[in-house]
Amino acid sequence: MSADFLPYINLRPLDITPAQIYLDSIEVARTVFPNFDLRPGTIEDAMFQAFAYMSALNIGAINRLPDSLMLGIGKMLGTPYADGTRATMDVQFTANSNDGATIPIGTMVAYTPISDTGELNASYVFETNEIHTINANNPGDALPTGTVACTVRDLGVMPSIPTGTILTLLSFSQELYSATSAGNFVQGQNAETIDEFLIRSTANLASMSSALATATQLKNYILVSNPALVSRCKVYDLTDPDGDLLLADGDVAGKIAVFAYGPKRNLTDAEKTTIKNDIQDKSVAGLEIGIKNPFLLNFRIVATLSYYSNLDSTTVSELVKQNLLTNFSPETSQASEEKLRYNTVLRAIHALPSVYSVDSLAITTQYSGMTITGAAKSGNNVVYTSNNHLFSIGDLVAVTAITPGTLNTTTPTAVIARTANTFTLVNAGASGTYNSGGTSTGSSPYWGNVSGSDIDYSYKGSLLNLQPEKISLTLNSIEF
Repeated sequence: MSADFLPYINLRPLDITPAQIYLDSIEVARTVFPNFDLRPGTIEDAMFQAFAYMSALNIGAINRLPDSLMLGIGKMLGTPYADGTRATMDVQFTANSNDGATIPIGTMVAYTPISDTGELNASYVFETNEIHTINANNPGDALPTGTVACTVRDLGVMPSIPTGTILTLLSFSQELYSATSAGNFVQGQNAETIDEFLIRSTANLASMSSALATATQLKNYILVSNPALVSRCKVYDLTDPDGDLLLADGDVAGKIAVFAYGPKRNLTDAEKTTIKNDIQDKSVAGLEIGIKNPFLLNFRIVATLSYYSNLDSTTVSELVKQNLLTNFSPETSQASEEKLRYNTVLRAIHALPSVYSVDSLAITTQYSGMTITGAAKSGNNVVYTSNNHLFSIGDLVAVTAITPGTLNTTTPTAVIARTANTFTLVNAGASGTYNSGGTSTGSSPYWGNVSGSDIDYSYKGSLLNLQPEKISLTLNSIEF
């Protein structure tokens, strides 16, 4: 049986608060002086409170010593520690004159976001990754610019930075006038906490067996053995990896389906083959194991919120969207049950202090009634114009009522590309030139039945994958 040292990671339940130490100290003093009366505001009272506070700090530190011991044991047993990554983005620098400029490597700029309480947060400092020269232009022209890739100094997740955000130049240069974000923002990843590491260490111990035989053993082994490659893993016993993979399917003896997801991406076929060969060698003879990409589930959120009037509505909206996208991404969304719960979405919105109330909320996987204003054949595809449409890549969309009808797609077809105002469908049989009309309807695939306010998953190995275009917010301010 595998060891389970998780309950012994630390002694935090034995922590004692300063207030409890303070009261116990008075009781001890009264065993010597039965009439001892500690009056608030006296020197004696101040000393008792200070001693109680310092004692509590010492107790807390002692109770956490096992963390370090178990950290060392976990590393000795082969559990690698997962360091965080740094966010990156492109920054556009504007020269101070038409003579151009040279941007040295390590040039620093800062982004200072506004928090959801309306205050300025600490700055995030970015440095240029390479030297860059801004070419001169003619006098009288707009000041020349150049774009350079930059990396933030601190590891971990930070607020996303929209394109065009004004940044502060920290490195002094007479040649540079200003800096703004230029897109391609890639979010960093937090380093795992000691608790997360110790949980993985326990999983590593649980996977240490001469032969992997259960879904739990396989899952633990894959996650522990591939910390930089696999961020999420779901394993199903008695499941044919080449079958329908529906949750309602019956058991299939001798077969196991593994669903693995990398950091913000699906694994390549070569990566899946490498993992499969590794676990196949360690598995009980006769087991048939297959590794698949997870089914990514998109959905729409429509909400009306009330927020405090002393805050900026745009800032509140961006904070709510960012929180929702983080909570319902494949890397962080819940995976303990095969269901999207209404209350889970509600809690994610309420989590921000700037949100006073959620006045209405709806979650759906069906989208209809979007107007088509153009369609153009391009090879075997058709690019449809529909301003501010809701469709994401992978959604199944049908298009009707276009003249000529040869540009319609009445059979729901997966979106293969999108912009804010266009989406592209494969339609090799389409022909003609767009004249007028058109309505689109669609849905996000892989969902099951609606259960009251909740929505069931349909397939094993499903992970939530909310996209920005699926979030629609209406904000109402209230007096603070």
